Amino acid sequence: MELKIKKHKDTTKGTTKRIMVTREHRVEYKSYYNVNDFMFALHEWLVDNDWATPFDQDFKEVFYHHKFMQGGLSEVRWRWLLQRNGLGDSAGFIKYEVYIKVLIIAMSTAEVMKRGMKFKTNYGDIDLYFTSYLVIDEKGKWNNFFNRWLYNYFYVDRVLKRKIEMHKTFLRREVNRMINSVKAFFKIPTKHAEKEDEGAFYSNIDFE
Repeated sequence: MELKIKKHKDTTKGTTKRIMVTREHRVEYKSYYNVNDFMFALHEWLVDNDWATPFDQDFKEVFYHHKFMQGGLSEVRWRWLLQRNGLGDSAGFIKYEVYIKVLIIAMSTAEVMKRGMKFKTNYGDIDLYFTSYLVIDEKGKWNNFFNRWLYNYFYVDRVLKRKIEMHKTFLRREVNRMINSVKAFFKIPTKHAEKEDEGAFYSNIDFE
């Protein structure tokens, strides 16, 4: 069974418009790691950075599959959907969506020595893919005020053009921060380690 993200083309449904911002940015790793610790750490990062709440019932795990194979190996696949309102848009006219797709191949249980003690952990290939979208007018609020042509080619593509570009820049940065948090967990070197004060640039942008 192949795990695929539902494809959203840059088209409209009513006045809802989805714009792809990043497409399957990939992180790959093969070594020892504890998959439960990784899932917990990633979820905690998402909570701390306003991409999730601490409550399990609010978290959108849209797919999970665990297949047991011969020789004690496992294949694990899951997909998370993250959603939040656009920066400065409390009404939710512009929203961010990020899909995190995870594939673990030939995962086994292993033991490692740490500080003279044995710990159970996992070993295997893990691949993560990050795809993100801007979602404009998800609820079709403007459906009764504009015809589709006027809405897309005048209001969205002209009036909102500058704001959309700023939101796309912010969303790319957020995806990169997610990717860097994953790399930090696996101790994968990054080409660009984000400084703590980099976000100050976005606080000075007028998203209203």
